[in-house]
Amino acid sequence: MNIADIEAFPYRVTTTAGEALGEISAAGESAPLGLQVTVADILDDGLASVAIDMQTRMIGGSTSEQYSPTVIANVQFEQSFIDGVRGSLGGPARIVDLLWNIQAQ
Repeated sequence: MNIADIEAFPYRVTTTAGEALGEISAAGESAPLGLQVTVADILDDGLASVAIDMQTRMIGGSTSEQYSPTVIANVQFEQSFIDGVRGSLGGPARIVDLLWNIQAQ
């Protein structure tokens, strides 16, 4: 596979509150994403675990059948945010920027 033949990297981000899909088209591109979490995620320790995996789509439209190995990351929420959702019945949301480090193999 030649890196010049890659059109985009579709990805999915999964939390306990659900799944979000998106894509980036270049290494180092920042992708703002509305990260949905549960109140329980935040109140426990201020961390929300996020599972991230991606595919490769080539110019011409073919997409890899398999997602990459899943990477688990933690998003830290500030104490002011935690205090703001304490006692909330709705699901908090936060916009995070994912910075992808894509390397040819």
